Amino acid sequence: MGRIHDALKKAEEERKKRRQGESQATPATSPRAPSEPAQQDRVEVSRRPARTQIETAAIELPEPERRKAGRGIAAGLDRARQSLVQSSGGRRFGELLLTLHAPADQRSEQIRAIRTNILSLKKVPRILALTSAVGDEGAGMTASNLAVCFGEDSSQKILLVDGDLRGSRLRGFFDVPSDAPGFTEVLEGSLDPDEAVIESGLPNIFLVAAGREVENPGGLLSSHSLTGMFEAWKKRFDRIVVVLPPVNEANDAAIIGREIDGILMVVKLGATPRRESEHAIEALSASGVHVIGCVVTNAGRVREHPGRRS
Repeated sequence: MGRIHDALKKAEEERKKRRQGESQATPATSPRAPSEPAQQDRVEVSRRPARTQIETAAIELPEPERRKAGRGIAAGLDRARQSLVQSSGGRRFGELLLTLHAPADQRSEQIRAIRTNILSLKKVPRILALTSAVGDEGAGMTASNLAVCFGEDSSQKILLVDGDLRGSRLRGFFDVPSDAPGFTEVLEGSLDPDEAVIESGLPNIFLVAAGREVENPGGLLSSHSLTGMFEAWKKRFDRIVVVLPPVNEANDAAIIGREIDGILMVVKLGATPRRESEHAIEALSASGVHVIGCVVTNAGRVREHPGRRS
């Protein structure tokens, strides 16, 4: 009996030592005592949707790492170019053509709101261009989705023009052949404006591809008249939407902008430096281009982080 009693006593002492060790380790891992309010805070955090945490990580990542993580407009376009979404009619369209794939989505409704604002202008532009200050702001995405929204009116024929002579901005949204002649060839005079028009695969929507890349796009634009090209297209189409390269990277928007009715600036909230946007708008205005307004992308993510400087 004495040995059993000693063994039980020794086991009890060991249990006490373990409990004391655990109580001493608790302040090291949690500075705050586990009071009831603290427990409630932990419960609330655990109930936050996982999506919020994912978006937070995406916004805080620097641009190169964010692209590696597969996020952002540029990364989305890369995915869309690799694998376009198959449609019922056999044609393929990029996953970021939201107004086609997800017409009831909130983002599609926001594009329709932009369309409504444009149509409510005192002088509604027949030829509208979209550009940005720097790259990866969503000008091509906005222009493509906006053209689809305009085409929802079956009485309207819409022409979407890829006006970037340095590389295609529509290939990630529409199934455009990489060698399709287009804007470049029309400017060179080797292709008639009507011959450059191709079908998009969607009712009422037609495309003009960018064409082959040229070494001196600014010189090509300056040496050829753009008026005749747009006048030819105006005879066939009710509305023309043109996507242009960034203002601060090329002078194309300033040259083409003088031949059209107005330009929309696309700004990526939380990413585009304000000075870059201001410089782009000033440059366009100084060239006699009518800037209608701005379209803000990435607003949903930044809104969740009011402390982040835009």
